[in-house]
Amino acid sequence: TPAPTRDAADFAGGCPEPFSSAVEYGAGDKVEVEGYVYECKGQPYSSFCSVPHHEPGTPGGKLGWQNLGWCEGSMVPTASPTRPLADFAGGCPDDYVEGAKYRGGDKITLDGKVYQCQTENAPFCNMNAFRPGSNAASATWIELGWCDGSMGPT
Repeated sequence: TPAPTRDAADFAGGCPEPFSSAVEYGAGDKVEVEGYVYECKGQPYSSFCSVPHHEPGTPGGKLGWQNLGWCEGSMVPTASPTRPLADFAGGCPDDYVEGAKYRGGDKITLDGKVYQCQTENAPFCNMNAFRPGSNAASATWIELGWCDGSMGPT
């Protein structure tokens, strides 16, 4: 029988940057692992792309990463990715505090991201298992985007 072959995926200029657990990935980001290209899936699956034990090429990685195929070489340097800031007049909402009592519509900041407690699931916003950024967070919190700065006193 002939040896298996790998067709290179169509990546102009070569492979994307190697996966790094120190980088926060979002929908559409592409990485290389052992010669394969993976793309971070869209929401709600993209929340798994930066979660430990969900790296591309691992069984857990299938939750957030799509294998696009094989690549060879390296891509030419591109601009660093940017995080689009959400429009929050006056700065970021208060930081998330474990154990605080949140109500539907409350907005908080956690690790630079802003989340809003969903009104229909508000009781779960107070449970640590549903904290923003967790695997179960999409059931209770809506990710609104990134913010920078703090709100002034009222």
